[in-house]
Amino acid sequence: MSLELKELIEQEIERRKKDIRKLREIVFIVDNSSIKKRYSFWTKEEINKMIEMYKNGEPIKKIAEELGRTEGTVSMRLSQIKRSNPKIASIRFGNTNRWSKKDEERLLKLAKEGKNIKGIAKTLGRTEHSIRMKYYKLANSTKLPCEK
Repeated sequence: MSLELKELIEQEIERRKKDIRKLREIVFIVDNSSIKKRYSFWTKEEINKMIEMYKNGEPIKKIAEELGRTEGTVSMRLSQIKRSNPKIASIRFGNTNRWSKKDEERLLKLAKEGKNIKGIAKTLGRTEHSIRMKYYKLANSTKLPCEK
């Protein structure tokens, strides 16, 4: 067998190995995706688990992954449950860290110093969206000084 032929065979084997790896990844994704539960009814166990995770402050994304559902489905189901159950509706979800006067003053100070949004968000431990919305309410301006 010639050297050229051996190289071609080895290249073909490597290409096929890559194809097999890709197929295995696809199978894994399909096996672990929310496709399995699409359009299926919610069991009492799933609802209880979702409510418990929600009470514990778990993000919707994590709840969805755990239950094998989409984020939209979990959000919709939680909304339905919250409308019919005042105890669940009163639970605050997400960042329950309210803005203190000190935080508001610090935001205004950092913005005045010209610090960028990412820096302010990191310093205050909040999201960029939260920083923008609070600044808008405090300064009645749609943009921070660093963005103008």
